[in-house]
Amino acid sequence: MLAITTDNASSNGTFIDHIIYLSRNTYRPFKKEYWIRCFAHVINLCVKSALDVMRVLLQKLRDLVVGIRSSPQRIEKFKRIAKYCEVEDEELDYEEDEKLFLDGGLIPTDLLPILDCPTRWSSTYFFLKRALKIKNALNEIAKEQELRMYELQEDVWIILSQVFAFLEDFAVVTTYVEASQYPTLSLVVPMYTRLLDQLEEASCDHSKHPLLVQGAAAGFAKLSSYYDKASPLVMAATFVDPRCKMKIQQIWDEYNTACSNNPTPSCSIAKRPRGKENSPIGMKSHVNTKSKINQTYISKFILGRNRTPVERQQKDELKEYEAEETEPADGDPTNIFYYWAVKSTKWPKLCNMAKDLLSIPATSAACERSFSAGKDVFGISRMSLNPETIEALVCLRSWYRAGLVNGIEVDEFIEDMHNN
Repeated sequence: MLAITTDNASSNGTFIDHIIYLSRNTYRPFKKEYWIRCFAHVINLCVKSALDVMRVLLQKLRDLVVGIRSSPQRIEKFKRIAKYCEVEDEELDYEEDEKLFLDGGLIPTDLLPILDCPTRWSSTYFFLKRALKIKNALNEIAKEQELRMYELQEDVWIILSQVFAFLEDFAVVTTYVEASQYPTLSLVVPMYTRLLDQLEEASCDHSKHPLLVQGAAAGFAKLSSYYDKASPLVMAATFVDPRCKMKIQQIWDEYNTACSNNPTPSCSIAKRPRGKENSPIGMKSHVNTKSKINQTYISKFILGRNRTPVERQQKDELKEYEAEETEPADGDPTNIFYYWAVKSTKWPKLCNMAKDLLSIPATSAACERSFSAGKDVFGISRMSLNPETIEALVCLRSWYRAGLVNGIEVDEFIEDMHNN
């Protein structure tokens, strides 16, 4: 067992201690430093700490939204106003995955204001995003006598824009690291560094509202406490990412010794698609993510962009790898797999290490999505489904969304289930 990724609940600490106890006499006992704390959950704790301080800044907007949504007549009036009011910023448009993020809370057609949920900081991000988009309509309906006490002046909108800008980087990073199609653990350290730098900068920027400065300081303290707990495997994953190459000698020594005892390690990571060139990392990205999440943006998180290659001194996999220049950071992140597939014959031991480390997820979001999908399949009217059928339906749903099967194959599968 190489690593376990969980959130930071105290019960998971007990679980890890039990795994350590059960594996104590095995050939590879599990160690506490192999526990990967879910990075998305760490970000959640950090931003919630900041928002607890800033929440007063958002209260007047919340009261206005509650006033609008509390009356069906006022909702209809707001819809009429919104049709004639100019949308504030096209960059605030929602993409398809955002529309479903709050379980139907976002209404893209009517552009109604939405409320946030105190336990989910990301809902505050979307709450502000929607409000800034329909700012003109909100200002117009706030002229009603019953809502006039909640009217937002321009200086308040400026503060709301600052809070939204503060949250935006956290939203982008969370969406990136919750993916499961490409390695995510290798960018945790650069993202930690970038977010800590931004929090420290915001906590010293006295041109902003004092509560925003205090909130940034609270977020910095929380994020710093988890950075100190980061597993050495996180550092090692950053090292084997050819875009970063952060040196970590101890992990390499363990793999070098293990692979020397086994001269034919399994080093194949991914089959290279036909028709691709042999310098994969530099290819342009085709990852379909939110408009803000492009690889040029992600490249800002990666350290060592001006690194110059060191002189080769001996034939050693680690030194040869370090001597090569870092790969471009604005390519498709899945090309890391192709990079190591190409290098597997040249550096078999290092490739084996990369295969293990890059397969570790930075968050537990992917498995949590599987449980959520299971809840949808195993509804009140499907209590008689056996475990094999549920497993097949969950897998089929995942394969269909990933484009591995088409609609005809899904229909054939369902027909076979009925026949059997």
